[in-house]
Amino acid sequence: MKTLKLTLTALLSGAICFTSLNAQVSNSWTDYDRYAEQRMKEWNIPGMAITVVKGDSLIFQNTYGYSNVESKTKVTKNTLFAIGSCTKFFTTTGLSMLADENKIDFNERITKYYPALKLKDSVLQKEIMLKDILAHHTGLERGDHIWFGANYSRQEILDRLKFLEKQAPLRDAFIYNNMMYTLAGTIIENQSGLPYETFIKQRLFVPLKMNNTFFDLALTKSAYSLPYRFADNNYKQLPMPQLKGAEPAGAIWSDIEDMRKWLSFHLRNGKIDTTQLVSKKSIRRLKTPIHFTGNGMREDETEYKSYGLGIGFTAYKGYRVMYHTGVAGGYTAHMAFLPEKNIGIMILTNTDTYTFAMMNNLFDRVLGLEQTDWNTPVIAAVKEQWKEEEKERNDQQLKIKNSPTVKDPGKFKGVFTHPFCKPVEVITKSNKLYLKHNGIEYLLATEKENEFISYDENVFGEMKLLFDCDAKGNVSGLKLNIMGEELDYKKEIQK
Repeated sequence: MKTLKLTLTALLSGAICFTSLNAQVSNSWTDYDRYAEQRMKEWNIPGMAITVVKGDSLIFQNTYGYSNVESKTKVTKNTLFAIGSCTKFFTTTGLSMLADENKIDFNERITKYYPALKLKDSVLQKEIMLKDILAHHTGLERGDHIWFGANYSRQEILDRLKFLEKQAPLRDAFIYNNMMYTLAGTIIENQSGLPYETFIKQRLFVPLKMNNTFFDLALTKSAYSLPYRFADNNYKQLPMPQLKGAEPAGAIWSDIEDMRKWLSFHLRNGKIDTTQLVSKKSIRRLKTPIHFTGNGMREDETEYKSYGLGIGFTAYKGYRVMYHTGVAGGYTAHMAFLPEKNIGIMILTNTDTYTFAMMNNLFDRVLGLEQTDWNTPVIAAVKEQWKEEEKERNDQQLKIKNSPTVKDPGKFKGVFTHPFCKPVEVITKSNKLYLKHNGIEYLLATEKENEFISYDENVFGEMKLLFDCDAKGNVSGLKLNIMGEELDYKKEIQK
């Protein structure tokens, strides 16, 4: 997935100290709608929903813009958005309920709950604990190139864990890994006797009356927002995200009303009405960092960053913050708690943008602090990057479109297999080459002899192919560079 460069991400997340930031004081929410609409225009956000709660009390909630740009359908409090990786906190909350029933222990080795676990490193396979996979503390590579877009089942993803490379010793580094949450969801199934989705629905959605929250849009007739990306001065509708197999990592759809209930549930320390759904002990565990992920900027802004069980930790102007973001193919969610003030905030949008400036402004307002202008120092740099990315995208597409026909394209044709990725196929049309990858055809442009490029503006960005040929020019395989990973495919021998 395309992301902003590291420097801009750091700016947006408060990881760089600005030497001069304008500030103003606002003691009310009367001007917030104007502020939000200005930020949406600057950041090219088509639709957005926001809620701010203090315990059970609603401080502020509103919706803005369009869920469907083409039909001008407005976002309402019941419009569904994909919340992406904010789903992880549901998974760890569900596991906490099983811990209360003594069905799991976060300090227990994974093989107790999933004996079929196979990893390249046999020692790691034996030693890895449940809390390690939830805190992204395994040392294993991220591995999104293995499953993303492949439409694998959860079991097919688990069968591919053995191909993950070890990038750091166990508990030595923070390496984000969605596949580990697929494993966590399977552990919920094994220990509860219920499918993961059924368990989360019965144990969390139903008692919290989150009646408009789902893992599959096919199960609802509720209105949902469409995903967009702003390009060439227009909103471009993106394909709906395909999250099969990654449900425990990031597949929940919800509206702002239900997310308000979710925030309040955690602010009540796991209690609904008079029923303690999750023990206070387990809630304390969820609120406890496991390891540091990096230092923040200065003490009055963001002191530290760490991660725990499906939730991140930082600080803002001296106040502790629990948070998680979620990005799912054209949707962005940003969830935050201010535990000392018993406050929760959720921002939902239907574009792949960043919302840190808006979240920090909400922190200032709800805490009654001076409003630091986080937006101005960032937006100019971001717009310049958007301009560069748009030029790169257009140049690549033009290059590929105008690529000359390939001499002897037939020699490249064939099916190519990989140990853990789905097969790809190279086909010809009018003497031009196409790569069929996960069911999508990509036109290939010649770079050098036996070397080609393609471009996917929705997910993968630039893709490079290098065919392996012998001295006679016979193709035996290809190397596909995708999402920063080089994958070696072998040509399937036709019988």
